[in-house]
Amino acid sequence: MNRNSVKITRLKHSFIFLFVSLSFFSCTTTQSDSTFTQYDESSILPAKITWQNVNDNLGYFSFIDESIPLIYHCIKVNLGTPDLTIKTFPSSEKDLTKSLFPKEFAKKTDSFISINTSPFKKTIFSSAEIVGIHKTDNTILSKPVNRYSALVFFKEPNGYRAEILENQIEKKIDEFDYAFGGFFSILNDGNIKQFSYKSRNSRTAVGVDKEGKTLFILVVEGENKRKSTGLSYPESAIILKKIGAVNAMQMDGGNSSSLYVNKKNFLSYKKFTRQPAFLGFSFCNRDE
Repeated sequence: MNRNSVKITRLKHSFIFLFVSLSFFSCTTTQSDSTFTQYDESSILPAKITWQNVNDNLGYFSFIDESIPLIYHCIKVNLGTPDLTIKTFPSSEKDLTKSLFPKEFAKKTDSFISINTSPFKKTIFSSAEIVGIHKTDNTILSKPVNRYSALVFFKEPNGYRAEILENQIEKKIDEFDYAFGGFFSILNDGNIKQFSYKSRNSRTAVGVDKEGKTLFILVVEGENKRKSTGLSYPESAIILKKIGAVNAMQMDGGNSSSLYVNKKNFLSYKKFTRQPAFLGFSFCNRDE
């Protein structure tokens, strides 16, 4: 083989490696670490949780401990109010080839609270594609992936009722008006799930209370490890259980994790990642 042929072969191999590396942009972290030691409840929760009330239907608190270091944010949303409106992206088929910055979604939909939802895949030759269920206003825009969980909402006369489905089973999803995919269930009937892979990262997780009338949102910072190490799945479940959730699941994490409140970034670092799937809430009369 001559020198030019060797160079061409190396270029081909480099291209293949680059293509494979970029072929999936979902932000899950699944590596196993045998030296991993789980944080206990006392180290990752305040001695007393004090919710700051934004309005009658929304409260929040943030946890900051520089000694760990760890930063996370919790939001609780009262779903049992007619003033609540669910916002989504995509909201129709024409949105399926698009991606937005979190700030764009919050502004475009006038969401008071907004978070990222499903993982996604993307190649250097294609637009981002949602992996898992995305159902908005009774219309399925992305098909379910059975092994993953889902956050679902049923519209009621006075607001919404929410559930966490262990699996994205299409027949079950049909019963609900909205459905948003993510990764795995981390809390089931108050029992914290354990996973063979152990790692800490930025996290977006959601939970619901027993009646399905309160939604809990947890967003953990983990992009700058010197400021916050992030959390594992079970550690996220510990927090969600403590604040009132009986069932909970992980959405996409890593640099996909986002939280905007009143159209402003609630995290300590800027968000530069475009994403294809979001969930938001606004508080205004539906008849306006």
